Amino acid sequence: MQRPLKGSGKVVENLSGVSRATRGGLWLYLDVVLTCFVGYLYWLIISSTAGPSATGLAAATVSLAALIGQVSFLGIPTGVQRFLGECAGSGDAINLGVYLGSSIIIILLVSFVGVSLILYLIVKMLSQIKPVFVLIAGSLVILSGLKQVLYSFYTSTLKTHFIAMTSVISGAFRFIVGISLVYLGWGGVGASLGYLTAVTMAVVMLSLLLLHNFHDVKFGVSLKAMMDILKAGLASWPGAALSALGMWTGVLVVFGVHGAVETGLYYVALAIASVVIALPQSLLSTMFPLLSGMNDGRKRAAWRATKIAIAASTPLAAILVAYSAVVLGLMGADYVEASLELALLALSAAPIALFMGVWSLTYAYGRYSFVLALSIAQTAPRVFLAFMLADMGGIGAAIGFLTGSLVGAALAVLVAKKIGLEIFWKELAILVGTPLAAAYLVGLLRVPWFLGAPAIMVVSVVCFLKLKAISQEDLKDAVLALVPNGSSIEAKALGLLRMLYGE
Repeated sequence: MQRPLKGSGKVVENLSGVSRATRGGLWLYLDVVLTCFVGYLYWLIISSTAGPSATGLAAATVSLAALIGQVSFLGIPTGVQRFLGECAGSGDAINLGVYLGSSIIIILLVSFVGVSLILYLIVKMLSQIKPVFVLIAGSLVILSGLKQVLYSFYTSTLKTHFIAMTSVISGAFRFIVGISLVYLGWGGVGASLGYLTAVTMAVVMLSLLLLHNFHDVKFGVSLKAMMDILKAGLASWPGAALSALGMWTGVLVVFGVHGAVETGLYYVALAIASVVIALPQSLLSTMFPLLSGMNDGRKRAAWRATKIAIAASTPLAAILVAYSAVVLGLMGADYVEASLELALLALSAAPIALFMGVWSLTYAYGRYSFVLALSIAQTAPRVFLAFMLADMGGIGAAIGFLTGSLVGAALAVLVAKKIGLEIFWKELAILVGTPLAAAYLVGLLRVPWFLGAPAIMVVSVVCFLKLKAISQEDLKDAVLALVPNGSSIEAKALGLLRMLYGE
């Protein structure tokens, strides 16, 4: 049984591990949705005010910071989750503080190395970027490192609602500062400063919430803890660095070859697709620390969480595929050109979900060689094709991203067999095939979006339940993750669930 940390709130005893991880993941996803929603409005106003060129300059700055950050962080934010999850699961507040403090020290040291790397790259490869963008990118690297470590703490303790809360406030600051500066004529610089303001506010608020809500957690530093974190982090670091390369190389290659306007188009498509892609990533990211603290039932919990993630994301991805032009049209007529890019990126949701489910279990088992192989398999094709298809602009980058997702999922199937995780292919085929088939039909019949989008959702859910791709237990875990524990809403929801299954 998990023991609560003093000041951290009571542990929900009657929720299964999958329910708790799903609830934590949903808070993370809410964070992503809020960030993307604010970002959507953000880029909508910036693009209409300053044009795609300013959007492209800001996108290149943010992408460069994200890429360099992941390369220089040595996998610390991911590696520390294993130990934070174990400490949180056993109620060990002392070591929880030691691992947190040690990870903060390491991340600060490596962040300064990353800033030096940015300066080198700007001088050698991206000389067209102005010095002010270099300063912003460097600051983003340092602050993003701190934010990611704090995110790891809240994720491992399943207190992810704090992340969502800070996202709302920091997003508001990004909007206010960035839009104001753009209206004042600061263009891409103003848009980039909006991002920097948001990250700064997030770090400040997460730090204050930690001090206020986790009274037993005292910061400490230990050489052993630092070595543990480095060992676990280095196992995921090549994959994290490659993943960042796969995510952001496309943006930077498009910027280098085609300029700011084409970059702005691809970046907006990637940002919208990320709303869907982030759903399985958010739901399954909380499984890693949870699985690390479990003694038995890991494989079953991992597969059920993976199913829930796929079931939640594939209908949304199918809607984006069918109505990509409609979604992009809201940004302006110029952005409809990126419809194919958005559709290709959205198709990555299902393979990424399968990949993440296997990756989380593999990492929890400490099979670091498999973790590295999975990350390379997913990212190497993305980076390779981003350069090989550079002449195709955003479409080439999107093809590379989707290809990497599919290759990563293919290797995940092989790794699953190695670690004894059974993949139920009938369930997987239903969860992926049904929404895509529905999307194909509404597209073929030219059904308007206000009818087609709900139809895709309804058909998907009905088929998932009737064909038993999602079991009653799976649905119960999802319901318990969504409703307040012990409330009348929970009782009514469970009663409706029993009626649905004829009990």
